[in-house]
Amino acid sequence: MAIAKRPKKETPPNKELIDEKQITALIEKGGSATKANQPLSHNDDEKVAIRLLPYRSQLDGIEKAINETPKRGKLSRHAWILQAIDEKLDRHRKKKK
Repeated sequence: MAIAKRPKKETPPNKELIDEKQITALIEKGGSATKANQPLSHNDDEKVAIRLLPYRSQLDGIEKAINETPKRGKLSRHAWILQAIDEKLDRHRKKKK
């Protein structure tokens, strides 16, 4: 069986070139970024991604605590950490009062 080269695609004829003055006018016109005109949102319930770098011993402790809970009430690691943060914030608020 002979192997043939793939046929070349025909290129469309050149379209009219845009005038250099029009290109320069467009560039000088400028613009703004898409998000620049939008007001900033200060919603407290907005999720924010953070990077958390715990020690291996801390993760092992979290996994141990999660595995010791009954299967029915078992939380994911993410949910467990968020719950721990909420408990810490509650304790802090109570101290301030």
